[in-house]
Amino acid sequence: MRIFQALSLMLTPFYQSDSTVMPFVRDRLVVSVAKIPPAPNILASMVAGAVVDPFRRIGIKKAQWPPRCGG
Repeated sequence: MRIFQALSLMLTPFYQSDSTVMPFVRDRLVVSVAKIPPAPNILASMVAGAVVDPFRRIGIKKAQWPPRCGG
């Protein structure tokens, strides 16, 4: 959970700031870094929640879906 909180603490100002500079830096930095391997895979994993499971600590588990009816 600490990694999730640290990432949130670091990235929130770039998205919720009234500054005109921070969004500019964010947009240029992310676009540049996202093109360099393995950053695309890491970013995709972060967005998908595969790097850190933020719900594990509070006891939420992955849903167990029933098998498909009829096949």
